[in-house]
Amino acid sequence: MTNRRIQKLFDDAKRLHQKGSLSAAGKLYQKILQLAPKHSDSLHMLGILAYQTDRFEIAAGLFRQAITHNKGEPSYFNNLGNALQALGRPNEAEPCYKFALELDPDNADIYNNLGSAILAQGRAKDAVDHYNRALALRPDFAQAHFNMAGALLKLEKPKDALTHFERTTVLDPGHAEAHRNTGYIHQHLRNIEAATACYLRAIALDPNDAETHFFLGSAHQDQERFSEAEQAYRLALSINPNHAKANNNLGYILQLRGELEKAIFQFNQALKITPDYPDAINNLGYALQQQGNLEEALSLYERTLALDPNYAEAHNNIGNIYKEQGNFDAAASAYDRALQLKPELAIAHFNRADIKTFEPDDDEVAALESLGANTKNMSPQAARYTYFALAKALDDIGDYPKAFEALLKGNALARAAFAYDEDAMTNYTQRLISAFEHKLFEREQTTGTTAQAPIFIVGMPRSGTTLIEQILSSHPHVQALGEMLHMDETINAAFRTKQTPPSYPDILATLKTKDLAEVGRDYLSRIPEIASGKTRFTDKLPANFFNVGLIYLTLPNARIIHVDRDPLDTCVSCFSKLFRRGQEFTYELGELGRYYRRYFELMAHWRAVLPENSLLDVRYENLVEDVESQSRRLIEYCGLEWDDRCLRFYETKRTVDTASAVQVRKPAYRGSIGRWRKYAPYIAPLRDELDGILSD
Repeated sequence: MTNRRIQKLFDDAKRLHQKGSLSAAGKLYQKILQLAPKHSDSLHMLGILAYQTDRFEIAAGLFRQAITHNKGEPSYFNNLGNALQALGRPNEAEPCYKFALELDPDNADIYNNLGSAILAQGRAKDAVDHYNRALALRPDFAQAHFNMAGALLKLEKPKDALTHFERTTVLDPGHAEAHRNTGYIHQHLRNIEAATACYLRAIALDPNDAETHFFLGSAHQDQERFSEAEQAYRLALSINPNHAKANNNLGYILQLRGELEKAIFQFNQALKITPDYPDAINNLGYALQQQGNLEEALSLYERTLALDPNYAEAHNNIGNIYKEQGNFDAAASAYDRALQLKPELAIAHFNRADIKTFEPDDDEVAALESLGANTKNMSPQAARYTYFALAKALDDIGDYPKAFEALLKGNALARAAFAYDEDAMTNYTQRLISAFEHKLFEREQTTGTTAQAPIFIVGMPRSGTTLIEQILSSHPHVQALGEMLHMDETINAAFRTKQTPPSYPDILATLKTKDLAEVGRDYLSRIPEIASGKTRFTDKLPANFFNVGLIYLTLPNARIIHVDRDPLDTCVSCFSKLFRRGQEFTYELGELGRYYRRYFELMAHWRAVLPENSLLDVRYENLVEDVESQSRRLIEYCGLEWDDRCLRFYETKRTVDTASAVQVRKPAYRGSIGRWRKYAPYIAPLRDELDGILSD
């Protein structure tokens, strides 16, 4: 057959190839090779066809055969390099590209490919040189810009990389990965809004890319838009259930919401996929710590550090366990180690500040001031931790104007992170007062269960409830269960899940004695088993002051202790604390004052409608002035025999995970009485709201 006939067959095969008729094209290439076994172009095109169908080893073999018959064609060497790259053998691909460049020294594609082979071998700086050569030959080469950006990221030059990713998106607007990576760098540079916009463009181009949905979720998470973050993570997992990071981050969101069992499930899912994933191990430990499983949590933190000894967050979490247990020296050492590894770790500064008394010449004060001056580069969460730690340090050294300035900044950031519905809270308080009328308690004299175990400790946060629990838990027959949500869970299960009105508390008028007894039994069923020898337990959720009336009706033999403290001291103490969860009303002085007023009104209502001696009021100031007489009063009210260990409450070994974990390890002290006076010039909005309640 003549060369003309072979050329026609080859041209026909290429046309079919270009149209996507790969099988038909392949048959023609094979026919040519039967007629002319050394036809290098057909060998080369068969190699391209194999490459296009992911048969890279076959492709490499065909390219080598083509080169055997024609060593002067640069595209053969270039495509052999591509096949070897696809096989994960960049060291073999590199000389192929260099041979190709000897034959075609002005080919931008080959320089770009050579750069990628070199980058794959870890030589990012050399790769940049070759990408620069490609771009010098063809400035509008989109893929070379994209690859250049990747190399610059390896060299830790994110701003330079951003320029090339953005150029890629201009030259190739449909390049979804370039949009995603542009977003990634914006996020790294704390340009979160810009990052979000880039991720959304990438998703519009490629809705089925799990990685982009994950990055979008992380951007929402950085902005504390947790509902949107959860949605993005769930979309990522619907596309790729084996995305370990999406499982881990979804667990983190669920953990923030207090859905610990669901969070633990997600962390375990992440670890099934990637067993040695430090973030997931550390997060699982923290979830278990929140459940009170300190031993297993500590084991997980140690496992994290075995994988990565420099994992600062795990050291910080170990410090938290020691703090809860009252081992403050060990806690300080753990926090110090975390900060040695990661000096900018704001949460470790925050935790360290909580157990430390700062001195005027303390270097840590200057370090915190420096961090506080650079919060624009932090996440909102890190900025909050920084401001509250700084406020604590400045308060310790007596610089109250600057301390309050830091508190204002930290509280403003905290308030922005919460959806607090003040009107709903006010309305709920009014409905409670209307529903729990005096005649309700006259009618229901023998309601509820006969259980005598529960001791409820209620009041405002920072009023002394933890101190009361510490005194009671020092008695051998009392077990402290801390801040439990069980009464609210009981109310939700009994009333708020019902589909027909009226809702709680309006439904109370229709309830019978047996209904109320069932509510009490449901609450008790939620309580964990208490230790042998214990006859009473404490439920120290301050916000149970909303539930005092229902507690009396459903658990009439329970004890209710209301802790009262000077309103200004209480509120200023609340304003100075960044709470781990809840307490959304504490972060703005006006809202805080109005909440206190609602609390004050509701407690006055309970005293007015409940039978005498239904609750015990304990004044915090009286307690710290005369610990023994007030402690004896508490123990007597709870129906217990006196025990001197209640006076040595600060020696009692138990886990305390509230904001008062440090204070209750010390004897009662008067230093916190009148603390508000330090900040008197700055709290006018609070005092205005408390007008008429204050005694001075």
